[in-house]
Amino acid sequence: KLINDLYVNSVTFDFVEPLLRLRSQFHCCVHHMDLDLFLPGNILYIENNILKTLNLTSRVTSAITRQGDFLSPHSFFQKNITTVVMIDTRNFCIKTVNRKTNQTSILAGQCNYHGYIDGPFSRARFGDIFGSVSLPGEKAYVMDQSGSSVRLLDFVSQRVSTHLRLLYRLIGVAVRWSTRDLYFSYQGGIGKASLITRDIQYFTVDTYQRLNPYGHYFENWVISMRFVTDNLLLIADQGKAIRVLDINNRSTSEICSRPFSKFQVQAGNISQCKVFEPQSFLVMPEENKIVVGFVSSIGYIDISGKL
Repeated sequence: KLINDLYVNSVTFDFVEPLLRLRSQFHCCVHHMDLDLFLPGNILYIENNILKTLNLTSRVTSAITRQGDFLSPHSFFQKNITTVVMIDTRNFCIKTVNRKTNQTSILAGQCNYHGYIDGPFSRARFGDIFGSVSLPGEKAYVMDQSGSSVRLLDFVSQRVSTHLRLLYRLIGVAVRWSTRDLYFSYQGGIGKASLITRDIQYFTVDTYQRLNPYGHYFENWVISMRFVTDNLLLIADQGKAIRVLDINNRSTSEICSRPFSKFQVQAGNISQCKVFEPQSFLVMPEENKIVVGFVSSIGYIDISGKL
């Protein structure tokens, strides 16, 4: 059992099918996943600097972009059915991908120039940008580590502005839509910022139960977070595999544990399974599945109970 009558049936890994075994030269990593709006029945994911789409029925995968279009992209969002917005982390800019032509173009920032400048899309500069989240309408937020800030992209005015400044360098991000709260990860912990009032809260060791002997909630970088229900937050804790955080009562649970050796993956029930460095999540409520991206594979978590 997880929390609040949500049960994990099994964690399944199948290294035979192309769906669950990455074929890239370097086998790293599934940084971000989402349901494909352009091709229903597919999922989008980033692997080895390339945006790919995977058909869940045929398990056929195909590349949308080419090697060299991006450098270490860590996240993306779909602005509409035909437009994917890519966070091109190490090129210090934001690009779009046209799904009809598979062509890329610069949306905001000056590629290859590291900096921090707000203003029109064409003049703005970004530092180390990682997580991103789109809002209903014509706005999106990106996490910029250089300024420890949350930056707003306004697609109507075509401008970049600083929405929040924080105390720590950020990577993971998730939004609780019912309250319009932005949950973000930093090394050793998680914070919360209201997108409405801009109030910021950093959770302390006393706020959450102690999860390891070093006094951190999480032993390593939290690469990705995703709400599975309105109050349950999935966390890719690299030091302790997959965790579930109930943000209402601030209790934690664990799905799978870290293996003794690198790259080891072991299927089984919630107490037996082992995973190495989870990277990203995709919640599929209609199928009662959570798809998990790892360093060199993709796996399913089967859930009973309504997501």
